[in-house]
Amino acid sequence: MTDSDFYDLSAIEEIARLFDKADTFAKEIEMFRSNISIPPVNELRYAGHHLTQALVAKDKTDFRDEVRKSKGHCQRSMYEASESGITHALDLVKGFREDYKDLIVSEIVPGYSGMRRKATKASEMLSRGRVDRDSAENQAEQYMETFRELRDIVETLDASRDDLNAKRVDGIKADRRFSIRIIVMIVVPALLAILGFLLKAN
Repeated sequence: MTDSDFYDLSAIEEIARLFDKADTFAKEIEMFRSNISIPPVNELRYAGHHLTQALVAKDKTDFRDEVRKSKGHCQRSMYEASESGITHALDLVKGFREDYKDLIVSEIVPGYSGMRRKATKASEMLSRGRVDRDSAENQAEQYMETFRELRDIVETLDASRDDLNAKRVDGIKADRRFSIRIIVMIVVPALLAILGFLLKAN
């Protein structure tokens, strides 16, 4: 039996495409969160291992089995990376909500309620995904798309921080002005009345 009897170049090309896609996406996650967890990188290492095993396979069955395993690890890498990215993005959205819970954010950030709904749905998707596994490929694609949506939301929210901080400062100034007005309108007249009463009493 010769190599040409079972060696499928298109299968190798498909693995190369998936590997490159997974590697590129892992770098995308790394840029978003400064570092990337070990599981996605390990999955790519395993994918490379099975690819090398496919290239030295002795028969068609072994070749196909190693190709299947290599593809699976590429898809798993994308899934692991995107799950990690989604979790990190959700933490950032939660932190933002805590930072500005005293303000009406939607006055500065149009569509803020929709962003919060997307974050909630992403969280629910993660919970469901851990219990009810879809195909690795479908799940990876869905997770990658969700991560990118959340990343855009985080970038929008971060860009609004200066305006929200300014709004908070304006609110503090307005509160101080109101307090001063109260003092001028109520406290000062009351003190003057008391002083007048005391002067008359003497």
